[in-house]
Amino acid sequence: MSLEPLAVLGYVIVAGVAAQTAVGLATMVGRVAMRRRVVTLTLRRLESRLPQVTQPAQVDRGDPEGSWSGWRKFTIDRKVEEAERVWSYYLRPLDRKPLAPFLPGQHVSVGVLPPGEATPQACTFSLSDGRPGADYYRITIKKPRAVSDHPAARTERLSSFLVDLYNVGDSLDLTCPAGRFFADTKSQRATVLVAQDMGVAPIMAMLHAMCGSTGNDRVIWLFYGVRDRAHHIMRDELDALRRRHANVRLVVCYSHPDAGSEEGRDYDTKAILDADLLRRALPSSNYTFYVCAPPPMTASVCNGLRRWGVPSRDIHWDSFGMPPSIGMDEPDVTESASAEVEFRRSGRTAVWRRADGMLLDLAESQEVAVESNCRSGRCGKCATVIKSGKVRYLYQPAYNPEEGTCLTCISIPDGQVALDL
Repeated sequence: MSLEPLAVLGYVIVAGVAAQTAVGLATMVGRVAMRRRVVTLTLRRLESRLPQVTQPAQVDRGDPEGSWSGWRKFTIDRKVEEAERVWSYYLRPLDRKPLAPFLPGQHVSVGVLPPGEATPQACTFSLSDGRPGADYYRITIKKPRAVSDHPAARTERLSSFLVDLYNVGDSLDLTCPAGRFFADTKSQRATVLVAQDMGVAPIMAMLHAMCGSTGNDRVIWLFYGVRDRAHHIMRDELDALRRRHANVRLVVCYSHPDAGSEEGRDYDTKAILDADLLRRALPSSNYTFYVCAPPPMTASVCNGLRRWGVPSRDIHWDSFGMPPSIGMDEPDVTESASAEVEFRRSGRTAVWRRADGMLLDLAESQEVAVESNCRSGRCGKCATVIKSGKVRYLYQPAYNPEEGTCLTCISIPDGQVALDL
């Protein structure tokens, strides 16, 4: 064979290899370019979502100065032990922007991520300091002795988690203050504040605001009931307000005074706080009343005030946990009342009876999932679309639900009803 054909064959082989290499390089370059485009698009998508996920809520300048929507980050500036298993948290905004003004008695929702949970959870706490011009919010939290797994104990579980793990320097997410339980600080009418145990939190905000209102010297009675000295929340703070303001009448009731407590020094009377005690202590019923206590006591005091002749418009109340039985004895809410409730998305139907409690309780008994938090009409977490029919509230909710929805935690069916659950 001559060298010329061999040379030609060599050129052909080299050209083929070169062509294959070029195709491989082009394919690799194409793949790299495609990956770059995918990464770029992914990053752009993440960047577009990032402000929604990680940025604190923006101040809405169309609302009063300092107000915001959604969550806003706060730093724990101080953590103060107020009584046995009770702590106050002084919170300042992380962005150092102005605080939203609030009405004494209102609350905030606090968002936390408990260990082992995939999504943050929220619980509501009353603001416990209403001093005019304060540059912080204060919430007061009680750690329960024991925590139940019942859905109604959700706030207690989160309270225990907060007290155990959150300290000075840590941050919390807060909503803007809200709620319909608040005092009229401009009124000159004599006022009676009634608090039991942790009910003192919003009542303290009211007392500070009333005492700090310029030119307002109305008579203010505060009846405060606790078990004993160890459970006497904000004792020094209350004593200081009584000494500083001659118009404040403080009556502290210990139901079970301990051996070291002295009547007239630590407390004013050994008694269980109820409406009869108010009738004995007050010169008349001509007052505006604000009541905050556990549900049974709230119901007892408010119903007792009505029997005393106090008009409903002069009784304002709030209750932690389950709603109290106020107004439950109306003719159309009898023990024999019943109604069919359809949980449309779940494909389930149940008959509601008075003993079933609220619509939220009925849903849970039927294993229908409902997001909830406060179970007292304060946070709006359980708001549900009404597909057909009507519901009725047993008392005015603190949270105002959108038209066509209801708060299942404090409502019952008004006849046959279908819910989007």
